Amino acid sequence: QIGPGLLRLKGTVRTHFNDQFMIIQGVRRHVTFDYNHSGWPSENVLVVIGRDIEREVIDSLLGHILSLKNKEMEAEICQK
Repeated sequence: QIGPGLLRLKGTVRTHFNDQFMIIQGVRRHVTFDYNHSGWPSENVLVVIGRDIEREVIDSLLGHILSLKNKEMEAEICQK
């Protein structure tokens, strides 16, 4: 959990369960998802702007995002 140090989150992520990229955008504790994007590059990109956030926490968040199915991800991330 990143917590209140998160100022901005933005990225394109391909989960292990989906062949389409998902766009993730967030400001503080508000996170939105858009799922209908195919044809994007093959790598995942996640930009995090914040303060007092350890690299290990960000790596853990990305790993967690990649392990969830789309609807699980939305429910899980939006609760934190």
